[in-house]
Amino acid sequence: MGYTFQNALKIVDKKENTTILSDGGISKYEIPVKKIYYAEKHGKVKSAWELSIKEIEGVNWFNFFVDDSSGEIILQNNWTIECNHEHDKTNHNHPNNATSLKILKPTKNKDSEKSMVFSSGYNVFQLPLESPLYGSRSLVLDPENLDASPFGWHDTDGIDGEEYTVTRGNNVNAYEDGDNFGYQPDGGPSLTFDFPFNPIYSASDQSEDAAITNLFYWNNIAHDIFHQYGFDEDSGNFQENNYSGLGIANDQVLAESQDNFGTCNANFQTPPKGWFFR
Repeated sequence: MGYTFQNALKIVDKKENTTILSDGGISKYEIPVKKIYYAEKHGKVKSAWELSIKEIEGVNWFNFFVDDSSGEIILQNNWTIECNHEHDKTNHNHPNNATSLKILKPTKNKDSEKSMVFSSGYNVFQLPLESPLYGSRSLVLDPENLDASPFGWHDTDGIDGEEYTVTRGNNVNAYEDGDNFGYQPDGGPSLTFDFPFNPIYSASDQSEDAAITNLFYWNNIAHDIFHQYGFDEDSGNFQENNYSGLGIANDQVLAESQDNFGTCNANFQTPPKGWFFR
């Protein structure tokens, strides 16, 4: 892969089936390695190692199967899906059909047995607005669906009352892209995320608070809508705490705004359930 180690690899931790190596200066995260058997065509089975490397420069997050005798890369898969588009509005001249889509809009469940009354507000481009090209922002109050997010969007412990007043919760942790989690806007005790937005982008005015709030809102909206169509805890959705006790937890979406490696793009990275993240 052409990687140059900046420091020696060391064993950081060992579990029953997985060894955790230091990042070696080539990976953003420590490197999990486990012994596997890989089935080739015609029924032949090879002994191999599986490991993953999140590249420090760029967005690639590669998963490898490596032959344990030859060192040959048997299989290489990129966990990152990337989309790019231009700034110019002329490149977005497709008709806005968002209002005609049959979207199951997440609303508060009035019949919920939950006693906690949530109060939160987000000044965002509300569903179904695709982007600033198609309408203006509005202050959306209590948009969470209580079947999908029974304790709101800022809870993580499953007990009434939020754990965070910033753009973080059980489904999503949204922040400025940077090392060790970057800046996050704070909605205060009232959880009111109402920040100015300047559509004219400049280096000195990036409307960071508004952008991160919008990112937090849309990731939570996606979580709550998909939950109603079966992408729930038992089916492997993204949550820090699985309130039902079903499925594998500790995998909420880490939503990074203001990408360090480009503009007008979107990247989504999905390591498998149970991927070891220290």
